[in-house]
Amino acid sequence: MDIPAVLRLQTPHATTHARTSANHSS
Repeated sequence: MDIPAVLRLQTPHATTHARTSANHSS
């Protein structure tokens, strides 16, 4: 799940959480 750089700059914490959740879901 790749998130655009713009969104990463706006919500860095949310991006990390989303990637972590995706990792656990896999």
